[in-house]
Amino acid sequence: MLKLEYQRYNLPFKYPFTTAHGPKTHQEGLLINIGFANFSGSGELTQIPYYAHTDVEYLIGLIKKKRPLIETYA
Repeated sequence: MLKLEYQRYNLPFKYPFTTAHGPKTHQEGLLINIGFANFSGSGELTQIPYYAHTDVEYLIGLIKKKRPLIETYA
């Protein structure tokens, strides 16, 4: 059976910066790890508000919803 883990994080910037989309002082993200036996793979995503479907809460909801299906693969 596959093992799925995730961890939300919030990294503050040492120096805030501003783009055309506004100022940023931190970066929200999500670390994901999938393991099977002695093998594992990791991924990361960051929340970018002007891209669709990158809201961390939304993605955690998808992971929770699909977790039983994902973990049945082996």
